[in-house]
Amino acid sequence: MKKNNLIRKAKQTTAGLLASAMILTGAPLGNMTVQAAGLLPNDEIKKGQNNKYVSTAGNFVYGSSDSTAFVFGPSSGHQGTNGGATDTYTFNFAGITDASSRENVSRGYYDNNDVGSNATTASGQPTIKSAYSGNWWHGYYAFGKPYRIGTDVQNKTGGSPYEATSPLDPIVRTWDNVSSGSTNDDPNNPLFTAGGKIKGLHGNGTYYNGQVLPLDNGQSGAARQEVQLRQEVKPSDDDQYIVVQYTAYNPGSSTVDFMVGNETDTMITTQDDVPIFVTPHEAGGDFEGVHFQNSRGGQYGLTIFDIYTSGKGAGITKRATNDPSENRVWVGSWSTTPRTDGVNPVNPLTHTAWVFSQSRSGFVNPGDSAGAFSTYFNLLPGETKVATFILSIKPSVYYVNNGADGSATSAGTPGFMGNPVGSIADAVAKIRANGAKKAYIYLQSDTTMNGTVTIPAGTDITIQTADFSALPAGQNYGVGYNHNNTPPIKTDGPATIKRANNFTGPLFKVENAGSALSFRDVTVDGNKAYFAQTTVPTKPTAPIIEASAGTVSLKAGSTFTNAYVDDAAVGSNTPSVIEVKDTAVLDLNSPGGVATVTGNESIKNGPAIKISSSENPRLNGNVNITNNSVLVDDPANTKASNVTLGKKPFLVKKNNEVDSATTIGVTLSENLPTATGMGTALIDFEERPTTGLAN
Repeated sequence: MKKNNLIRKAKQTTAGLLASAMILTGAPLGNMTVQAAGLLPNDEIKKGQNNKYVSTAGNFVYGSSDSTAFVFGPSSGHQGTNGGATDTYTFNFAGITDASSRENVSRGYYDNNDVGSNATTASGQPTIKSAYSGNWWHGYYAFGKPYRIGTDVQNKTGGSPYEATSPLDPIVRTWDNVSSGSTNDDPNNPLFTAGGKIKGLHGNGTYYNGQVLPLDNGQSGAARQEVQLRQEVKPSDDDQYIVVQYTAYNPGSSTVDFMVGNETDTMITTQDDVPIFVTPHEAGGDFEGVHFQNSRGGQYGLTIFDIYTSGKGAGITKRATNDPSENRVWVGSWSTTPRTDGVNPVNPLTHTAWVFSQSRSGFVNPGDSAGAFSTYFNLLPGETKVATFILSIKPSVYYVNNGADGSATSAGTPGFMGNPVGSIADAVAKIRANGAKKAYIYLQSDTTMNGTVTIPAGTDITIQTADFSALPAGQNYGVGYNHNNTPPIKTDGPATIKRANNFTGPLFKVENAGSALSFRDVTVDGNKAYFAQTTVPTKPTAPIIEASAGTVSLKAGSTFTNAYVDDAAVGSNTPSVIEVKDTAVLDLNSPGGVATVTGNESIKNGPAIKISSSENPRLNGNVNITNNSVLVDDPANTKASNVTLGKKPFLVKKNNEVDSATTIGVTLSENLPTATGMGTALIDFEERPTTGLAN
């Protein structure tokens, strides 16, 4: 495809903008396995590359998504408190503190102040941690099966153990009140017989991200089993997550049972005794995995760390029937589970022994914590399968629930999942007070706004629907295990932000350089049904968002609809949804989904989005801005009015792509053609050469 072919010309009337590009493919999931002759490496993410996925500094490879960064390389100096860790090359995750740090060579793994002294050696600790101190996530593999699989893992006794004789994970023989505050749910008296079978994923030598590893069970003759394994750590295509992917191929003539996973001594920012929530395993939920949230305050307090085993792009390829393969996740206590300092611990095992375990669902606060994620492959002869884990760290996540007040401080700092605040304004005020540069607002319920929220200077805030809508009543967040108390996952669709009756000003203002406001997986409703009534005398005179500096981003899953503006000022052309002026930037950025602006109305000549800024608006992914209208003279006479484009065209940044389904209605307000045959560019590409064609 020639990129120059996407530079459209327009006459002096309304024009439609249609842009097309390729979408990056995601992981193969569902009921599909592959017969292959062997695996190939993924050379795009190995050391030496500097591309859209990774950067190289010394012997280390770095990459990042919107909020999470990773490093891959030699693990010397990063074993730390992971006793017994033997993986010589592995990875670690860190939260991004400032969006600008993604431009440095570590892609945000290190802050801009720290990257110069650490990137080439990876010796320093990141600011927002997922592992304790300087630890990394160490890899392990073994040939064999787990004790329980599927929904059977929830059983304390009985059930249908999958491998009762020699499983790779410990068999919990009693469930006791080992930790104070537990409800007789602590794992205790484990039986573990697989220690000699479990090996470090990498041995002596040099390795790289995306490499294919030939692994075997150390036996010979008919007893020998082999697996080719490719480990990949990379950003997700939608820029939301980090992907850890294991592709396994069985080159032999007999069925192979094989497990691979990663484990560490966990810490979320500076909190060891972090509250942890485990979802039901293999129960068919929209999201399965584990959710950590720091419950303390401060600049990086309330940080969350999610590991998805299913949903959000995570999962494992399976045969259509009779396939026991599965992804797994475990959380427990460091340095042993059960805790040696608990009440009557029996046969405590080092935390690394639990790498292939699957936790029972519920709430867990083991005190000083450890965690793991792993996959179990059941591989027929010649079969290839892919296991995908999705991981995300988000700093300063404030939960909002309409009617809450953040007063349940025994649960955690106001804004914690178990102690939400009551409004977006409350959350922004706390973000401002804590000095966070990057923060998130998670809506557990619909919310109504009756005032203007201004984004603090130098702060990047994303508003989105929460993962968990609420928490069980009576939950004790102190140290202990409660496997009968699982937080409900929000499944009733995206949360809605609605303009309150009689409030006529902007809902949001972005007016400081370095400030950013993003929307993802949320609906913003301008309450047209109320304001369009003839009996309502006072109408909105401002759009949903006014931006004069900084950035406004519409990301995947965001929908702006039902905005209604009736600005009586002659010639004001007030938009109904967003006004972008002065030096502000509009970022339509929705890879992996669609951002939609539709069904909005202006009574006095305004479009849905008005752009008069001196900066290029940006375009990436799938965007739909159509079916917005403006009233002309009387209610029977309306016309389309979607985007008024001012001084500069849309810009597709380096490494970005525009989906073929993108549809944007455009009206030109400046740079109009002045003679027959002239035209005005509506879209341009950052990498377009000044002459010739761009491929």
